[in-house]
Amino acid sequence: MQEIAWVARNVLGIVLILGGLVLMFPGVPGPGVVVILLGLTITDIPGKHELLVALVRKRFVMKSMNKVRRRFRRPDLATP
Repeated sequence: MQEIAWVARNVLGIVLILGGLVLMFPGVPGPGVVVILLGLTITDIPGKHELLVALVRKRFVMKSMNKVRRRFRRPDLATP
């Protein structure tokens, strides 16, 4: 049963990453970077933590993440 959950979580993560890439095209509305980060967070890939930290350190990514957090009345994140 754990194998099915592992596969389902990774498939969902890959779908979110691909969906986030589509959202980054000009003319397609949506927070593409945030969706990509969400997809990366739930997948089990080697080097995931280092990749997430490198992405989050970019100013436009942090700005986008904090914009979503403010929408739900959450405090801003600090840059790692």
